[in-house]
Amino acid sequence: MISINTKQWTPDQAWAVYQVVEQLYDHLLEQHHESFRYYRWREEQLEEYCRYIDQQQCERVELDEWLNSAWKPGDPEPF
Repeated sequence: MISINTKQWTPDQAWAVYQVVEQLYDHLLEQHHESFRYYRWREEQLEEYCRYIDQQQCERVELDEWLNSAWKPGDPEPF
């Protein structure tokens, strides 16, 4: 068992934890790469939409055209 208090970790324990986390990340990326890409894309879309809501009406036209071309509410989910 590894202590949660990292000040008590030995260098070997810290290195072992780092390796395990790296292996888990690589495995998740390998198995779920498309899902990660989709969620990053959706997060960017939502950030853009929040900026869109905060803008004045005259500033929205250009962004509205971009949002409509990038993703439509009726588009199917990728999985």
